[in-house]
Amino acid sequence: MSSAPAIDTETEKPSILFIDDEPRVLKSMRAMFRREYQVYLANSGQEALEVAAANPIDVVVSDQRMPNMTGVEVLTEIKARHPKVIRILLTGYADLEAIEASLNEAEVFRYLMKPSSAEEIRAAVNEGLSSRDEPTLAEVIQLPAAAANQQAEANTELQVEAIKEASPPPSTTVSKQASPARRISSPDIVLLGSTELFAPLKQVSGAKLHCVDTLDEAVEVANKRAVGILIIDAPISQVEKLARQAHQKMPGAVKLVANDRSDGMLLIQLINQDLVFRFLVKPVQEGRLKVTLEAALERVASTGELIPSDDSIWSRFINWLLGR
Repeated sequence: MSSAPAIDTETEKPSILFIDDEPRVLKSMRAMFRREYQVYLANSGQEALEVAAANPIDVVVSDQRMPNMTGVEVLTEIKARHPKVIRILLTGYADLEAIEASLNEAEVFRYLMKPSSAEEIRAAVNEGLSSRDEPTLAEVIQLPAAAANQQAEANTELQVEAIKEASPPPSTTVSKQASPARRISSPDIVLLGSTELFAPLKQVSGAKLHCVDTLDEAVEVANKRAVGILIIDAPISQVEKLARQAHQKMPGAVKLVANDRSDGMLLIQLINQDLVFRFLVKPVQEGRLKVTLEAALERVASTGELIPSDDSIWSRFINWLLGR
């Protein structure tokens, strides 16, 4: 096995696993990154899985074109075994069609076009580490929410005792109920554009569905409801504009794109900029739709941003709480 850690093995350094079938490339990666990171190397997908199983890996950077297992395949397997690892793929223009078909499988954090400079790779790695280490909104408000629950329970206990004292009949009973912090267990889904997916969504999802024709209508829904997922089903020529506007106006919603044809470079660009989470190729199979929705809900839960959009009272309260 040719995998080897960097000579400098300070445990506080973030760890990166580079995967490439060319030893020259791996040697170059180790030389460029060993000062800042704990570096591991693998020259095949199988070897990468073994290294990841034996060592604490923070980031994986894989080439796409490799024998036996492609980059997408190995990153998909790493996602299944080590879901918290940040995944970055190095690819060429010739691989776009294969990658486009597998965009949803590996949930790649960044796609870098070859040849990529050390600065580009370093920037993508640092962005991935930062996004992983940032506390979610749910974590930020956890303490105030817990305090609110405790205060509510204390107030309820006092109210119960007062009622007991004021109600002499022994048969009188009072139900003790605390006032929990606001929780949203079933986020709404907004379908923007074509309504073709409404029936399949209704079939696989128990969420409240809203069909709108414009982004402004979607924002209006988000002002009143807790929208967790926005599905943009529009011509590919309109997708980028809508995704960028939705990112600004509905930051708490996970964005999916549905279309009967796609543009690999555009999708990679949108994913790299965190504007789109996944892509649905129409006609969408029921199984694929269900898996995609489950992944989107997991993303909503992990970000902790399941709140109405920026114009709502609740969102203004959260922004005040966070000092924004």
